[in-house]
Amino acid sequence: MRVIIAGAGEVGRGVAAALRQERRSVALIDPDPSAINESQYLDCLLITGSALSRDSLMRAGISDAEIFIMATNDDMINLLGCSFAKKVYSELVGERNATGLRTIANIHDPGLEHPSRGAGPLSNWTRADHIVSAADEIVGQLAASLLAPSIDEILPLGESSWIASTEVTNSSALIGTTTGEVGGIFAGMPSIYSIKKSDEKGALSKGDEIIEPGDILVFVSNSTDQFSQITR
Repeated sequence: MRVIIAGAGEVGRGVAAALRQERRSVALIDPDPSAINESQYLDCLLITGSALSRDSLMRAGISDAEIFIMATNDDMINLLGCSFAKKVYSELVGERNATGLRTIANIHDPGLEHPSRGAGPLSNWTRADHIVSAADEIVGQLAASLLAPSIDEILPLGESSWIASTEVTNSSALIGTTTGEVGGIFAGMPSIYSIKKSDEKGALSKGDEIIEPGDILVFVSNSTDQFSQITR
């Protein structure tokens, strides 16, 4: 998965660092040479240029990207950048609606999202698929909505740790096993922290609960690579 981030400030570098820890392919764009120089430690593709430049986007590999994040300090530029990225992507890959590229805009002014005093919901009329307001929220959106769309909720804990909850479907391979067995049966499966039966309150897992359809399982994961195991 290639992720392009525009803006090598605190938010952009923070998201890039989190993604590199997960071994994702990342390109970081910024017009300020000093910001690019300060980002050398990230071990990702660094481009000195504007996100509103076709040349910069092409050097970043926009045609192969799946996610594009605008994380500059200018809200209007962030919204415009999402639209421009989708336009360039659609021209290069021949996909008019650019559905293969998901865009995220970091917005600093919460008033912009207000439905009456602002212009919200921004995702209804801009080409930003997701509107977020902090680095942790961006990482959470990436995990929940893009990296693992079938997981109900994901909360980043920092240090590459996550809490993830998901409902057991009728086709789940976990049905019939106990909460304590899953790690031994399914390689790479994170620990089940708690379980909620449909007719009971949630409780910490004791390891002997039998997993059934409709159960809500809460996992503690140390990598987004484990998300595919959670949704078995």
